Amino acid sequence: MKKTFLVFFTFFCFQTNAFAEPPSPAVSVKEAVNDIGGNIWHTFKDNYIWALAVPIAGTFIIVESELDWHYNRYLYRHPNVAEIGEPMVYIGYVSPFAAPVGAYLIGLAGGDRKLQYTGLALAQSLVLAMGTDALLKAFTGRASPGIIDFLDHKRNDHASDFSDDWMFGIDKRGFAGAGWPSGHTMQAVAAAQTIAEIYHDNMTVKIAAYSYAALMGIGVSMNVHWASDVFAGALIGYFIGKTVGKSFRALIEKDGETNSAKALNVSFSPNGVSVAVNF
Repeated sequence: MKKTFLVFFTFFCFQTNAFAEPPSPAVSVKEAVNDIGGNIWHTFKDNYIWALAVPIAGTFIIVESELDWHYNRYLYRHPNVAEIGEPMVYIGYVSPFAAPVGAYLIGLAGGDRKLQYTGLALAQSLVLAMGTDALLKAFTGRASPGIIDFLDHKRNDHASDFSDDWMFGIDKRGFAGAGWPSGHTMQAVAAAQTIAEIYHDNMTVKIAAYSYAALMGIGVSMNVHWASDVFAGALIGYFIGKTVGKSFRALIEKDGETNSAKALNVSFSPNGVSVAVNF
């Protein structure tokens, strides 16, 4: 993130006076739960068609058209290709937690309140994505794709299409064995859209955020998820990030107006120096 440290030195009448803007106070970590209930509600109430109906319908189409199965079998027959995505699986276990903490601490060290808010927004989007993912996985109980032996996933040679192997109910297959939707993808896209909403005027940041999310989705689809898992996770994650990002963007804008009203203004004139502090 771009940081600007600007120090003004004013010299006059045989003495030196330094005027610098007072350091900004830290953003409270309590802001991580800013309107969390409203954000959960609006994510699915305002976007129930795109955030729920479309992922379900899209998954049905991908399964019934056998796109899931053909993609799965290609990777099964080419394990060297499937293994290319393994690093993204590991990264996906770490980065969703490291990013909020890192953004907040770097913002704190540099006095960047917007970056601090971004870290807290990422924390909230992660909580919403993890909660949504856990509930859906526990209810749908979709079978693992069985492409390669990796972590708790086992390579299985199925002669027939098993992409429609679901165990609907309450945790019938067990959360660890369920696959729909992709939590890695949901968390990555939620984070990317959260950042895109907050830094809506910075195309470079948005491209970087979504490049990471795309790599995550592609990476996990190559080994631990069906392609439709990734499709569903991306759509749900997008609307989580959109809702959380807009909420925090409004908070940041409000915070900026408050801080600009508390400015130290120094002006010079032929009659002297005037200092005004607005609260």
